[in-house]
Amino acid sequence: MKSEIKSFRDLIVWQKSSNLATLIYGITNDFPKSEMYGLTSQMRRAVVSVSSNIAEGFKRNSRKEKVQFYTMAYGSLSELESQIDISKNLHYLLESQYQTIIEAINEASRLLDGIIRATNRTHNDRFFSPAISVLLAVAISVFYIQYSIFPTAPAGAVSSVRLFFIPENSEVVAGDIIKSDIWVDTQGNTINAVDISVSYDSMVELLSAEKNDSILNLWVEEPSFSDTTRRAKFTGGRTGGFEGRGIIGQLYWRNENAGGKATLGFDESSVVLLNDGLGTPAELERRQSDYNILAKGEGLLNLSSASHPDENKWYNQPFVRLSWPTIEGAIYSYLVTRDPAQLPDDTLDEPVGNIKLSDLTDGVYYFKLKQKKLGEEGWSSVVSRQIKIDKTPPEFIEAKISRDSELVQNKYFASFAANDKASIARYEIIEGDSAPEPILQPPFILKNQDRSVAVTIRAIDAAGNYKDIIIPALTWWQRPSIILYVKIGLIVGLALIAAVIIIVIIRRKKSI
Repeated sequence: MKSEIKSFRDLIVWQKSSNLATLIYGITNDFPKSEMYGLTSQMRRAVVSVSSNIAEGFKRNSRKEKVQFYTMAYGSLSELESQIDISKNLHYLLESQYQTIIEAINEASRLLDGIIRATNRTHNDRFFSPAISVLLAVAISVFYIQYSIFPTAPAGAVSSVRLFFIPENSEVVAGDIIKSDIWVDTQGNTINAVDISVSYDSMVELLSAEKNDSILNLWVEEPSFSDTTRRAKFTGGRTGGFEGRGIIGQLYWRNENAGGKATLGFDESSVVLLNDGLGTPAELERRQSDYNILAKGEGLLNLSSASHPDENKWYNQPFVRLSWPTIEGAIYSYLVTRDPAQLPDDTLDEPVGNIKLSDLTDGVYYFKLKQKKLGEEGWSSVVSRQIKIDKTPPEFIEAKISRDSELVQNKYFASFAANDKASIARYEIIEGDSAPEPILQPPFILKNQDRSVAVTIRAIDAAGNYKDIIIPALTWWQRPSIILYVKIGLIVGLALIAAVIIIVIIRRKKSI
């Protein structure tokens, strides 16, 4: 259930630096040939030095040696940044390329700053668990570079940070699989790391711990749980920090026995760190959630969606169908909201039983519903259904085909990157009329090394939207095979001319 850091390849900072190297090699491939032993060579040497020194530092045993090599990697990044500015001034780079590289350098710099600071202090760390210490080492301390670029003093703690569950203190049906989202409300603070331990009692049969739609984008380990300790762990961070309300992760669980009560809570060992450059633990408000277990058919409304049946899946269909069984004489109140904590008022809403939500924009919505039976004073518990909509295709940051004598045996390869509001599910490469080939990450070595067919690079998001970039085939005189034939023809032609000249000379000598 855990994902341990066993190799330098598991370090996010090494992965980012390696991706940066691929990006630099692809872009410098288009630099003027006159820069082969100038900027091209210097930038490639600098960017390779970054990931190489990180790998070397990870392998070292002493703290002093680790910091030494990590610092050398940091210096190589600064050297590369200077060379990038020179390249831009010489008009070797497009503005979009320059921005992409600078963002990648800044991200790697922030991560390196974190690993250097954490390595310096992990030997006397008294505050954090081993997991949060590793998190700080590989991902989190982004404050210093961030505020050296944007020199605005950070505010201290405004109030306590709240940890809570959605749904909170509700009723659930025995035998159903329940999803409890773990939420954080920073209440004006900015945070950048969490080490959260969720407790669950014997009434909870925990099925999985997940990180869907999490505000965290750096994970020390995958969410995990142990039925021995009855604890679930969520340890990760957020580059640049986070302020507001957002999801940490989810617990999926069930209970087969009606009539009982299940409880989820947060351990006192849970830690949330402020984005203040010191790793200060925030004061926490931990909210427990109790769930009354009802028998099937008892109490709760059965709310379903034919158009969006899976609450955890993204859909590109903006029209949502929702339905629930109605009771004669009962009234219903409902609302559609982006706020998971907002509840419907006590006003009657119509129509009931089967409704259609029209043309929702991209985002995550919650449909909340409650019922009041004829003759009863109180309302039922509120039931909620999550709806995730993404109609927008991904946007490419870069998509190109390159060849370099120092990479992948001088073969043509495709490099690409895209962004999406939901997430990129996968990429596909289509060469000519061949079937699409799924690709998780670049680069991709082309099968058709003659470049005689067009190449389509496709980015597909979690909702099924996609965007294509089509790179045309080379014209016939640019193709490697034609160039090779021309070279062979020239050599053969020159050899024949030389042979004819020699024969003529020999014959003239004989005639004399």
